[in-house]
Formats: sequence, structure tokens, C-alpha cells
Amino acid sequence: MSASAFDNVFGSERGTVLAAGALGRVRVGTRLRCVREVERYPHFVVAEGATAVIADISEHGVCIHLDEFLEGAQEWDNCLILTPEDWGWGLETQPSPADALAAQLQYHFQTL
Repeated sequence: MSASAFDNVFGSERGTVLAAGALGRVRVGTRLRCVREVERYPHFVVAEGATAVIADISEHGVCIHLDEFLEGAQEWDNCLILTPEDWGWGLETQPSPADALAAQLQYHFQTL
């Protein structure tokens, strides 16, 4: 993604804001609650009700730091990483990276 395309989607400062539809504009520091489990087989599962905070946003994905230690997530510093490639399987047209990230956030989380 070019720098100007990144700026148009994510904001003028790298890693700060993502427009996530019903969640509104989320940014680093936004608190989240998981509304349906997220499986990262075979490593770990983030349970419904888990709370977390957005630690980073970039064109490569969203890093969500879990509040409670989750066995199996040590390799990722207790973070769930959402990438654009995680969304859109089976769709005729692949969504843009920003749309894919926003869709995942809306599907799995609500803001606190």
C-alpha cells in the first residue's frame, strides 16, 4: 500500500486510526471486549468476554493486547494479531486491507 493510500485509510499518522464501521474510528489505546471467540489454532483461543486494548495499527494489521495472560499467546507477547489476509475467504472479490481489518474488528469486538 502506498504512503498516500495508507494515509487515506488509516489517518495521517502511521498506526493511529482505523475507521471500523459500527465501532467508529478506533485508535491505539481503544479498549475492546471480545463478543465471539477468536481461534488461533493450534496456539490459543480468545474467549468471548475477554478484554483487550489496541496496541498498534498498521497496513499490515491490528495488534490487540489481551488484558489477561492467555496460555499459548506468549510467542505474540499476549497479543492477537488481525491481518487483512485473515478475512474474505470465499468472497468473489477480496476486500481492501482496511475493509478486511474493519470487518474483523466489528465481527469479533465491541468498544468499551
